Amino acid sequence: MSDDMTFDYIIVGGGLCGCVVAARIKNSFPDRTVALVETGSDARKSPDILSPSRAFALAGTKYHYTNITTPQKHLNYRSIPLATGRTLGGGSAVNYGAWTRGDRSGYDEWAATVGDERWSYNGMLPYFKRAETYPLLQDKNNHGYEGPIHLSSGGRGYPLRDHVRDAMLAVGLPFNPDQNCGNPHGVSPLVESWHDGERSFAANTYDLKGVKLFMDSQVATVIVRNKKVP
Repeated sequence: MSDDMTFDYIIVGGGLCGCVVAARIKNSFPDRTVALVETGSDARKSPDILSPSRAFALAGTKYHYTNITTPQKHLNYRSIPLATGRTLGGGSAVNYGAWTRGDRSGYDEWAATVGDERWSYNGMLPYFKRAETYPLLQDKNNHGYEGPIHLSSGGRGYPLRDHVRDAMLAVGLPFNPDQNCGNPHGVSPLVESWHDGERSFAANTYDLKGVKLFMDSQVATVIVRNKKVP
């Protein structure tokens, strides 16, 4: 392209999905030009984002949208704060780092609702595996061990850890050796997206080299002509 402000692909929103899509396109088609537009800043090197000890202090900062739900009938009509990421990497940059898949039945219900098995648990499983380097077990049927998101487990050696686990088992809760196999129910080791003491998230693990980043930028209008974006 002769015009450095013209791109083959423009990804609007540099959250978790935007980073993945931009990286996958650029890595698959190196000769294509890709732009990623994000309202927030690039905080990939910020200690506030990278440090596990600061994760709980991110709510209400510039890295968050603080949205409010509509009044919820089953919560006594209260409106609930719904925080989402406002930085490169989106929610993966500001969450607490817990790595949990949903129940198999939820994905299967999606697939049944839209009539597309690609949304089922088995349909999504290859992408779950592709994303992760899993720290537990050696179960290649359910987990990936070469993905960009490096995970950890068992690093929290607080004194009551074993006592709390044993108490839950004593009252009848089942032990589940793998909460990320489509069945999250029971007492399981916590898996987290922290690696070597830092957050492992979409913006710092997926390769954005060669992607033009527009930070602190908003898309105001998408113009469609003859059913195509010019």
